[in-house]
Amino acid sequence: MAGLEHRERDIREYVLLESEPGTTISHLERVASKRVLGRRHDIWDVHASNGRWWVITDLNNMYSQDRFPSMDQTLTFHLGTMLRIFARQEPSVGEEQTGRISASWRRLGQAAEALDDAEEAEDFQAVGMRCREALLTLVTETTSPDMVPEGQARPPASDFIHWMAYLVRHICQGEHEARLRSYLQSMSGETWRYINWLTHTRNAARSDAELGCRNAQYFYEPCIHGPSEVRAGESRALSHLRLLPAPLDLQQRIEGGRGK
Repeated sequence: MAGLEHRERDIREYVLLESEPGTTISHLERVASKRVLGRRHDIWDVHASNGRWWVITDLNNMYSQDRFPSMDQTLTFHLGTMLRIFARQEPSVGEEQTGRISASWRRLGQAAEALDDAEEAEDFQAVGMRCREALLTLVTETTSPDMVPEGQARPPASDFIHWMAYLVRHICQGEHEARLRSYLQSMSGETWRYINWLTHTRNAARSDAELGCRNAQYFYEPCIHGPSEVRAGESRALSHLRLLPAPLDLQQRIEGGRGK
């Protein structure tokens, strides 16, 4: 029962996030649940002040029942849309490319698998813990003591933010990479704080864990492909993240108190 209430809250928050300010919800009910290729997709019937909607999960998306009256046809359309998104987003990463970061890549994969099976708040917290372990392993596999500037103390292995700053400076060198370097350093701090928040919040929802996984994955691009692929991948990442809370809202979500 607690798990269903958790999912109801997640769907309610998603609909209100995607709707215009002032929207209210009068009825919300899960009417079906289908498992396709190992992923479960819940279908919700939502009655709101701005219309009646189907909301289908993993990844969340909402469809007007005026335009999509059939639940089954809407699910078919949703699955096709998700397959196209994943086909665009799927990184072309082979075993040879991930060889030197194989341990952290494996941990990130475990986080994604845990997300597929997650049902309760504790499960979503555990996804955050796996993302945290993956990022710490990533800096262990990709950094070395000689990256630390002379005269500065070597940070502890658990200091992801400082080690990532050294790694970013090593990968993105020169004045022409200054903007990308600043962006990655800023994102590393926000992502690390968000994932730590996720591991401790008692009210973690699926969308919280999805955002943590996607932002953790983003840091593998510069380690595998370098700055040029990061730029090429930014549009892919941003197009995917439109289905999730925006990265710029990370600090707001951490401080907003949903997970106190």
